[in-house]
Amino acid sequence: MTPIQATELTERIARMYPFLENDETYMDIWINVARDADYELTLQRFYEYIADPAHARKPPMPADILTKPKPKDGFQQEQEKMQQWEADAKAHPPDWNQVRELFAQIGVSDDE
Repeated sequence: MTPIQATELTERIARMYPFLENDETYMDIWINVARDADYELTLQRFYEYIADPAHARKPPMPADILTKPKPKDGFQQEQEKMQQWEADAKAHPPDWNQVRELFAQIGVSDDE
């Protein structure tokens, strides 16, 4: 979550809980603890939080609503790496001299 998004979140919290003092310290705390949080997922959890009547007088603490993005599994990470390598290769294709050097390193002549 960006600092701007964290600030927007604190403003929403302050609107729902007008007794809350939305000062610089309050925003600074949220900005620092929300760095790794996903903004959209956190906002969704905030709306779920305020919809619960039990929370009518209790503003959310960061642990109540902050949601981190789901970690990617190994397959997704490898797939992203391969896509990046492919994009890099298309953007910077090797020239023929590089191909000849590679063939020479593995013992294949370019005549074959």
